[in-house]
Amino acid sequence: MDITKAKKILGEKYSFSAVDTNKVIQELNVPKNAKILDVGTGMGSLAITLAINGYKVLTGEPGDDES
Repeated sequence: MDITKAKKILGEKYSFSAVDTNKVIQELNVPKNAKILDVGTGMGSLAITLAINGYKVLTGEPGDDES
C-alpha cells in the first residue's frame, strides 16, 4: 500500500499501523483473495488497511455479554 494513501484515508495517527499491518500480512503470506474477520473493529483502521490491500473484510463489535 502507498503510505500517502494510508495517511489520507486513516489520518496521520494511523499511518504507522498501516505499515505494520502490511508487514504482518506479508510475513504470514496471506493470499490476496483471503476473507478476514476483524472482531472488535473499533474505528476500523485495521479493516480499512486490509480492504485497501484487496482483502475481503467482515467486521463486527461484540455486544454486551450478560451471561
